[in-house]
Amino acid sequence: MITGLGVFVLFNPLESASVPFILLGISFMLYGVSELVNGVRWRKYSRMQQQKESEAIELIE
Repeated sequence: MITGLGVFVLFNPLESASVPFILLGISFMLYGVSELVNGVRWRKYSRMQQQKESEAIELIE
């Protein structure tokens, strides 16, 4: 397998040089999507916490 990859790099140096950048771009896109999802989840969680705090304050008064 490693020999095959070596031959590929030997005969296609430009294609093999672009593969790390493609993988880097894909990983950046996945990271961005996960951050977006986490941001939405955090916003929902913080709204629920604020609502619970306001209900607790109303019960005390």
